[in-house]
Amino acid sequence: MAMPKLPAPELACPLAITAEEPYVDHVEWIRGLAAEDVARCVEWLRAIEASVLAAGEL
Repeated sequence: MAMPKLPAPELACPLAITAEEPYVDHVEWIRGLAAEDVARCVEWLRAIEASVLAAGEL
């Protein structure tokens, strides 16, 4: 099965993510997100899912 196309640019990640030194564990970073950031990310992921399904990619 081919990889689905990436969503449109308007579905960009709602978080400002930057590379950091020293290394920051991504799991710990996610666990440290504020509740409103988690809610925005869940909404973002659901929008991506809807976009892929609407395009008939899956």
